Amino acid sequence: MHTMHIGDFEFTEIRLIAELAELRKLVAAAARLGLSQSAASHALARLRKRTGDPLFIRSNTGFQPTPYGERLGAAARQALNILSDGF
Repeated sequence: MHTMHIGDFEFTEIRLIAELAELRKLVAAAARLGLSQSAASHALARLRKRTGDPLFIRSNTGFQPTPYGERLGAAARQALNILSDGF
């Protein structure tokens, strides 16, 4: 079981998880967030280390989420949608 607290995440990391879960491409997710591919890759590496899960696994069609990556991506998207609705 993965135990994380919202304070363990940076806002950019939450956005990256949501975009990567949707787009399945690190370069596309980085571009949408205005990050370099290198910055996005480093953020993903930090997330993997912090969660103890690979989150997204590279395949010939892009990055495929692990089961935990899928849940985290859906939760990140939901949180971002809630924040957007408040504005």
